Amino acid sequence: MSESISIINFGPVKEAKLTDIQKFTIIVGSSGSGKSTIMKILSLFRWLFKMLNIRKYLHEAGFKRSPFRIDIKNCLRDDGLYDYLKKDTFIEYKNDDVILTITGKNAQFKQVSEVSPSNLCLEKVSFITEKRNMIPDLLANRMKEKDAPFYTSQLLEEFKKASAITKQLYLSGVDVNLFSQKVNGIEQWFIKEGKKQDDDFNIHLEDTSSGIQSLAPLDMLIDYYVNHFDLVKSFNNAVLKYLADNDGYKFFKPIKDIGDIKRKHIDVHIEEPEICLYPDNQLHLINYIVKSLHHSNNNYDISLIFTTHSPYLLNQLNLLFKAFDMGTEIEGANLNYDHTNVYVIEYGVLKDIKVKNAHLVNPQYLSQPLDDIYNCYDEINKVSHGE
Repeated sequence: MSESISIINFGPVKEAKLTDIQKFTIIVGSSGSGKSTIMKILSLFRWLFKMLNIRKYLHEAGFKRSPFRIDIKNCLRDDGLYDYLKKDTFIEYKNDDVILTITGKNAQFKQVSEVSPSNLCLEKVSFITEKRNMIPDLLANRMKEKDAPFYTSQLLEEFKKASAITKQLYLSGVDVNLFSQKVNGIEQWFIKEGKKQDDDFNIHLEDTSSGIQSLAPLDMLIDYYVNHFDLVKSFNNAVLKYLADNDGYKFFKPIKDIGDIKRKHIDVHIEEPEICLYPDNQLHLINYIVKSLHHSNNNYDISLIFTTHSPYLLNQLNLLFKAFDMGTEIEGANLNYDHTNVYVIEYGVLKDIKVKNAHLVNPQYLSQPLDDIYNCYDEINKVSHGE
């Protein structure tokens, strides 16, 4: 599968081109630079691609009337991106033979080319928001779901699906066990330190540190997509929903079973996985994520894109590249340099920061502030010594 996106003059983004998107994509940059904007618009187009595949499948099965309409303006509003549109905005997304565009201040949407019946794809798009530490409060009813932001509500729904299957999960990044149990008939979530044997020492998830509250939904969703998610069932449920809503069963004569569709893909998008985590915990987390996605035994591909401010994660990539090249692993993880994209966005322009001939990422974009601190220290020290 060949996938790419080009974004011109959209919000803080002046020009961003992601060509031949790989299994792992990382975007770094300063606050407000446009990292999340790029990831959100890519996530939106992937969702559109998913919906067009459902539409094409239904059409080929005899359901000639369009089962749904795509309202791009509302989609952009839900994503918090509508105000980013400009008169000269141009966004083009390509996924093999499909080309989709959004242009102008009024978000004119165009499907330049359609999904080929022979190239249907089962898609799942997940967006793990930076506001994921709201999930524990939502689960504990300390916050009403109707008051949660769009992406947080979507994440809560996915967490509930995952937790219906997984009642206990070890969070290796912080060495604690996450588990649920019913108290007075109500399911509640707790954590317990990984090496403690004292069953009485349990803490409600909503009362734990911000790092654990951020990590718990992230790890739960990674585990769910890698080990438990049924992509065929998910696609089938979506098809059945549209048939039921549109009284379409009498027209439905599928020429291909959903399970026979060869292309199957899950796209995971994570905003700042390192939120509220100590540097050492950040490294354990990225190792866990990479290991999990690499060791999936499912019959579908999983891709990951995340944004980050962390110099620790950026430097860890170089270690994981080296481990792959040497045929070894770091906590069970390594990364293929050729299957990884790493970008920085500066002054609205996205740039590739992989060092082509060295199998490295240039870490200066997140390490420079530390160098500036020590340079300033040296200058002050010189002054204090009369130099």
